[in-house]
Amino acid sequence: MKSQLKNIRKNKKKPEKFISEDDRIFCMYMLELYGNDYNAMCRDSRNIYQLTSTQIRRLISAFRDSKYYAQYLKQKHDNDLHVTEFYE
Repeated sequence: MKSQLKNIRKNKKKPEKFISEDDRIFCMYMLELYGNDYNAMCRDSRNIYQLTSTQIRRLISAFRDSKYYAQYLKQKHDNDLHVTEFYE
């Protein structure tokens, strides 16, 4: 009985964390410009909320765990990604 409950808990899906469209665009933009350099991201002038490098790392980690990251990679692979135009 207990093992069945443990299996149910293990297989239970966790709800996906909500990421706003602005945060998604911010993450895509920063990943395009800086890759994984979080210190450079926190010094960027487009970091209007003055997030620290740790906060940005967590935000990008949540973005990578979301369904939107696969869409981002597909657009990037197809050369259909124009995220830098949002900030110009």
